[in-house]
Amino acid sequence: MKDHLVRNVLIVSIILIGVAISIGFSFAYFTAKIVGNEDAELMKVTSGTMELTFVDNNGITLEKAKPGDKKYKTFSVENTGTLDDNYNYNIKLVVTKNTFVKRDLKYILEECSDITCNTIKEDGIKEEGYINTDSTKNGEMYLAVGIPRPEQKQIQYYKLTIDFQELNMNQNDNKEATFNGKVNVDAEEEAELYVQEANAPELYQGMIPVYFKEGNIYIADPDKDDWYNYENNEWGNAVLINYADEATRNKFYEGDKLKVDTQVQEEDILQMYVWIPRYRYKLFNVGLNGTPKQIIEIEFEKGTETTGNVSCKYIDMFNGTVKEECKNAENGNWYTHPAFTFGETELKGFWVGKFEPSDPGDSTGRNVNNIGEITILPNKTSMVSKSVSTIFNAERDIENKNATKYNLNSNEIDTRVMKNIEWGAVAYLTQSVYGIYKDEKTCNISDMGFDECEVWINNTAQGTGTDGTYSYGGTYTGCVANSVSEGPKWNLDNTDGTQPAECDEENRWNTGGVKASTTGNMYGVYDMSGGAWEYVMGVTKTQDGNDIYYASSGFAKATMPDSKYYDLYDFSTSNTTHERGHLGDSTRETLKTFGNLTGSWNSNYAYFPSVPSEGTWPWFLRGGGYNHTTAAGVFAFHWNGGGTNGTISFRSVLSAA
Repeated sequence: MKDHLVRNVLIVSIILIGVAISIGFSFAYFTAKIVGNEDAELMKVTSGTMELTFVDNNGITLEKAKPGDKKYKTFSVENTGTLDDNYNYNIKLVVTKNTFVKRDLKYILEECSDITCNTIKEDGIKEEGYINTDSTKNGEMYLAVGIPRPEQKQIQYYKLTIDFQELNMNQNDNKEATFNGKVNVDAEEEAELYVQEANAPELYQGMIPVYFKEGNIYIADPDKDDWYNYENNEWGNAVLINYADEATRNKFYEGDKLKVDTQVQEEDILQMYVWIPRYRYKLFNVGLNGTPKQIIEIEFEKGTETTGNVSCKYIDMFNGTVKEECKNAENGNWYTHPAFTFGETELKGFWVGKFEPSDPGDSTGRNVNNIGEITILPNKTSMVSKSVSTIFNAERDIENKNATKYNLNSNEIDTRVMKNIEWGAVAYLTQSVYGIYKDEKTCNISDMGFDECEVWINNTAQGTGTDGTYSYGGTYTGCVANSVSEGPKWNLDNTDGTQPAECDEENRWNTGGVKASTTGNMYGVYDMSGGAWEYVMGVTKTQDGNDIYYASSGFAKATMPDSKYYDLYDFSTSNTTHERGHLGDSTRETLKTFGNLTGSWNSNYAYFPSVPSEGTWPWFLRGGGYNHTTAAGVFAFHWNGGGTNGTISFRSVLSAA
């Protein structure tokens, strides 16, 4: 494809003092037909049966630029082809030179009513962001997706504003700065060539990158990008160690330099994480009708830019219903996954615990409401029997009390229990070509029979203790069943259940256990199908809509964490009112059948948290248990009261603060 790109462009060059901008039209990433010549103002590109005509008016001039200056560029796009509005086009900014530093240079792209752009369309495209190195790839920055109007030959008008922001700070670094750019429009069917590359994993202080080879773990070079490759289903991995212990530290470091390519042992690691990079996804089931299982189309975003043309916000959070108010929420439109907005912080991605957590001081995982050291490792007993407040506070302690041990900088990170929306982000990435759906052609995308593109269940269980103090418990992390939905395997090496057996060698995470990974190899996330159920931070409101239903979670109004740490849902007495789900959380969107308690994809559980007459179950569980066969899975969700339970664990998340 790249060998026959047509690079002819129309460029109006403007040399500026401080900022130089030239905006024109180029054709990239698909074979294009050009009508006219370099001096023409009208250019035309044909892709399949879609024809786009781009008309560029005179360029903009920003002379003797200083903070506070801004100028405008208007242009129009016309689809004169035969394709309907299901085929969109990309609007991009090609950055040919940018010496601006910090986030001083802002763009605003708006859709206008006519070429004068005196009136902005209220329901039209409006995107804004910053022009910086994080937002560009090979000199290109994604601005928006253009949506042809139903009248195929209707012209669409746009205004691009370049704003040299005046900030309340010293801006001398940009005194002689220069920016050169041009507008670029291409067909969305080729957009994947632009957005293939994921954000590089953010290695916060103390995080050590690793890669895998022949079932072993090796230290990666943080200055290179060869330790992850999302196109090859190799998600970024990193570990935390006991940095405060000199003997352990010396196995990983020589002085302050990592011992790159050195093999490390699991016993020298405390926690293992997997990077989930920022992405947008194409909406596929906005309505309430259910849809068959299918591949989820994902495109990675650069930096913290939001390129989707769908936007959602929540209103009336504690004044009636949790109303999700969305703009352009229609099937086929693109939505930046909301898990990458953490409170007021836009994330480049986040780290998720590779396995369910364990506690080396608790051999059975059942020390009720008592958590010692949180480890995230394979072939360990997952922690269970902890209330939601207990696990949340223990996760926050990684940052607030134990950061020095891991060599973490508590000012740059946030540690927490996974939210429901974050589970959804991992599930969607799993159901894409970057996850278990490596090649849609080789997948059985029906809900019948064996499916090699489904995450296999972890079906290990510790069983019943003879002393009667417990009837079940944690599972063995990173283990896999002998089929995608095999029944429970009671894996003990003695009769009283006090000494848990290890996972069988052929079923471990680095051998046959890769079938239980979200990528089908060692680079993915484990225990998301079966194992223990997992509490996530998702809860319903009270019936009057003015508070949270805390139930047996251990939280109260005075102790509930900031709202950025949990997802909130409407009250209901029914567990089949699936319309309460949010876009991106892998509840109502991934239902095959609404109103069915096993209606999720792959026949997974679909119990929405509620408060029926027989109990109080306002908290979300995800993933299913070791004994739930087809009802367990990445798309499974269920209810619970938030208290201690011998079959419920949780999942760790770490991100920028």
